[in-house]
Amino acid sequence: MIFISIPKGRNFNNSFKILIFLNIKLVNNIFRKVILNTNRKNIFFIIFKNKDLKKIINISIINISFIGSDLIFNKNKKKNNLFCLSSYLYLNNDNLLITKYFNICNYYNLNFNILKFNSVLEFFLKLKNTGTIDISETNETLFENNLFPKKFLKKINFFIIYNNLKKKIIKNIKKNVKNNK
Repeated sequence: MIFISIPKGRNFNNSFKILIFLNIKLVNNIFRKVILNTNRKNIFFIIFKNKDLKKIINISIINISFIGSDLIFNKNKKKNNLFCLSSYLYLNNDNLLITKYFNICNYYNLNFNILKFNSVLEFFLKLKNTGTIDISETNETLFENNLFPKKFLKKINFFIIYNNLKKKIIKNIKKNVKNNK
């Protein structure tokens, strides 16, 4: 069996696009499921929150993981840069910061009053003297709310991490991703 972990957040749709190129499709309804069947009997999708993916990769249960480079932080992981998103880590205020990505604040030594919040950050965007640190692929939500990032901190790459897979499978993934960029 092959287990493919897919993050619940911003890379969710892009992960599925890559798998569709490989003719691996979802069979189950996504709502409230964690392990999902595919059109192939021996391949399963497992949906995790981004904050759990590091742990999952370390214990090697999963064969393929789709993950943003912001979760790797250049730790020596076996990784293959196959697909790149136009995501950016951004900062849009400098008083009180609300973020889902507390570790990123520590990583960049951002010395602000930081409140970790796991839900949707858009609620806080209209409050005065409140900023967010967030990761955005298209920035559409920001512009829809008439907000403009104050500072882009880093471009986020999208990685596929693999464990215990045959080289033939990896070559097939690379070929299909490069051909369909």
